Amino acid sequence: DTAFVDEPSVLAASARIRDFQHIEDGVRVATRGPAGTRCKILLQLPKQPLALKVDGQPVSDLEWDEANLLLRVSFDNAARSIAVDVTF
Repeated sequence: DTAFVDEPSVLAASARIRDFQHIEDGVRVATRGPAGTRCKILLQLPKQPLALKVDGQPVSDLEWDEANLLLRVSFDNAARSIAVDVTF
């Protein structure tokens, strides 16, 4: 069985989620965390992501769990807002 997700959501994060927007073809998340640490975000999405950008830079290595519709994102934190854009 595979999961069913109506709306995308953040299930867990190791940084502060400053903003979460569900847009027509994806989601945008703004994070902020302590510099020198890793940010890890677990997103539940309605379908497989087509593209991921962190701070405007494409990320090609996606960690996608099809059975549970989960996307794991990991990147270096910064003491400023970082945008995470997922297109699906």
